[in-house]
Amino acid sequence: MKKEISVNFSYGEQLIQANIPEASLIKLLEFPKLNTEIKSVDAILNALENPIGSLKLREIAIGKRNAVVIIPDRTRPLPLSNILLPVLNELILAGIPKEKIKILIGLGTHRSMTSKEISVFVGQNIANHYEVINHAWWDYNQLKDIGYTKNGTPIILNKLVLDADIKIAIGSVKPHRVAGWSGGAKMIQPGVSGNRTTGATHWLAARYPVNEILGKENNPVREEIEEIAKIIGLDFIINCVLNRDHEIIEIFTGSFIEAHRACVAAARPYYTININELADILIVGTSSFASNMWANGSGPNWAEFVLKRGGTVILLAPCPEGISVEHPEVERYGYMPFGKVKDLVDSNLIKDLNAASHIAFGGEKFSSKNIHCILVSDGVNLQQAKRLGLDYAKNPEEAIKKAFMRHGANARVYACSETYSFIIETT
Repeated sequence: MKKEISVNFSYGEQLIQANIPEASLIKLLEFPKLNTEIKSVDAILNALENPIGSLKLREIAIGKRNAVVIIPDRTRPLPLSNILLPVLNELILAGIPKEKIKILIGLGTHRSMTSKEISVFVGQNIANHYEVINHAWWDYNQLKDIGYTKNGTPIILNKLVLDADIKIAIGSVKPHRVAGWSGGAKMIQPGVSGNRTTGATHWLAARYPVNEILGKENNPVREEIEEIAKIIGLDFIINCVLNRDHEIIEIFTGSFIEAHRACVAAARPYYTININELADILIVGTSSFASNMWANGSGPNWAEFVLKRGGTVILLAPCPEGISVEHPEVERYGYMPFGKVKDLVDSNLIKDLNAASHIAFGGEKFSSKNIHCILVSDGVNLQQAKRLGLDYAKNPEEAIKKAFMRHGANARVYACSETYSFIIETT
């Protein structure tokens, strides 16, 4: 019998173990463990005193009547209370009354956060003393259409943002399939935009292969996003690089372009993984922040960079919130290549371009390298998995057995404890 090694994977709120033949495991794809002596509050205070490409926040805020501070939602973990307190203090010191400062959760097209989730996320003290509002991307009474970008993307935004004298965005920076990198102007689009605007930029991203977008700070989608931020006047950003424990290791403030690019430069080495061979099988876990298939797709976007043609992804994703209540077309049509999705869009069978792009992103791996996905999930059943175009297993042992039957006893394996964002480089 071959010697096996036990590997822990995140499975939502739990850890789940899987046994992998030791001779088959190439390596674990993980972030380096970085410890920092810099405390979040010290780091943000220093960054606020040294903005890039911008005046200091308090200087921008002087004479302004009101402010909106845009924050990510629960799917983007950040030590938010430590970041928010100094930012809010800067606004108050500049003369903006507390009751004139709104904290707006940039949901994109995710579900609203509950009161309990908000209190945990921003801290009870901030939740008690400031108005924290979910962005209602679905409610056109709370949105305003202000025209189009040069390329024809509709600009539909939350009225609170448009009405604010000063607009501030907080976020983290990591590789991203749609925008190249998260952070910067992405907190405006998709963060606080209407469904049509977000659908347009995501559908644009679906037209490009992953290697032309992921980890590229300059790309056609980023250009659209930054044009929208420029039109509405995003005044100031606070962007962070986080370690795998969601602690700040770098922080930059200032211009939504210059400070963002500085943050990307700091993040790139941390998010880059070097490999020296392609695998047959990739096994990945999922974090508690990825609570449905919308957040998981059919595995990480970098899967095609680490797998051979015809390889297998084993996705360990509990999905307690199912597939996607907000975008039911995903379950109706399942994952498929861009060309087939485009036919459905052109035929007006799929009207939600956010759903269309997600379906195409999920199907991208199928078409690019004929990758097979085996889902292990408590929240998505066998019939639903089949509708998505995925294989299904009841537990990791069954999934691994299936994968080795496909690839043979000498199959080569990469394992990743969570579906982290990575840039993969082959040496």
